[in-house]
Amino acid sequence: MKPKATAFTAELKRWYAVRPKIKQKEKERDPGLHFTPPSPLADSAYTENDIKTALHRGDKIEAIKIARAIYGFGLKEAKDYVENLDL
Repeated sequence: MKPKATAFTAELKRWYAVRPKIKQKEKERDPGLHFTPPSPLADSAYTENDIKTALHRGDKIEAIKIARAIYGFGLKEAKDYVENLDL
């Protein structure tokens, strides 16, 4: 083998030995749960009942806004929460 090819092969083998460790650390850091913790400044004037009331009125956008205010969700999390809420 040529010296460059040998060096490349050695680097490639080293990378494949290190890569599983990197992936494991990424999994430990981000287990796949994309939940935004509640904001410490979340408006506590709303309750879960306000979300249900807004849904009964047919005001889905207001229900999403209330869910974001209560739980500190991002837009996607709040939308998913409201859509999966049992009435």
